[in-house]
Amino acid sequence: MTRRPRGPMPALPHVYEGEEVLAELLQLAGARRDVAAVKQQLSAAQAKGEEPGAVFPRLFEGEPHFPAPDVALQLYANLFGLWDRLAAGGPVEPAATAPESEAEAREPAPAPAPQGEGKWGDEFVEAAWRHLADLPERELERLEHRYENTQSELAATVRFEAGEAPAAIETADTLAFEIWAIYGLARPKVKASQVTMAELQQARESTEVAQPALDKYLVEAIGEAELDEEEPLAPEDAKVVLELARAVARSMETASRG
Repeated sequence: MTRRPRGPMPALPHVYEGEEVLAELLQLAGARRDVAAVKQQLSAAQAKGEEPGAVFPRLFEGEPHFPAPDVALQLYANLFGLWDRLAAGGPVEPAATAPESEAEAREPAPAPAPQGEGKWGDEFVEAAWRHLADLPERELERLEHRYENTQSELAATVRFEAGEAPAAIETADTLAFEIWAIYGLARPKVKASQVTMAELQQARESTEVAQPALDKYLVEAIGEAELDEEEPLAPEDAKVVLELARAVARSMETASRG
């Protein structure tokens, strides 16, 4: 099984997706300012030496209202990204997307059929990871950003609990993302709730295996990480990462129930 490596990402990525996306997010939050006014206000605040945490609340009259937590996270990720671009003094709007290469333009392996809340077969998990591994880079990045925005506490906790070894952090981070993504493919109509640190710690105390096919995949993936030629996962770290991954799977099993 070959998966593209993913390095650790911040709990809240600073990603400015452009005027159109920011305008929609501001509207959803009930802001009365348009993107041009927001840019002007942020630029003025930077000239005064203010910090973004003090400036962003002033973009709203009263408390912002978000239809869902992931909308709030995406909005603030975009505001921080815009703040960074304005501070850098370069082009503010993202550059036009370059034409895709032939490899990027090809269709990825199709997503497997949804599975609902029953037991999954090995063939579903196989098809799911192939689909994820075959996603074009930009589509994979969008999915990663969605994971970071909707499961920020889970992602941060996994990285912290994985230990200090880079191979352990990267493997745990990758598997947590993949578990989340596979549950999304299995139950696409269910909006998974956010997994808290407390819920993940509680899941670590259990020995239940909700999806044996997924557990088999986790064991095989960690075995491969131990055999990596460049940066192998140490046996003692492998035990911690497997225990963490199994806890993430238990948490997502509960969080994604309809």
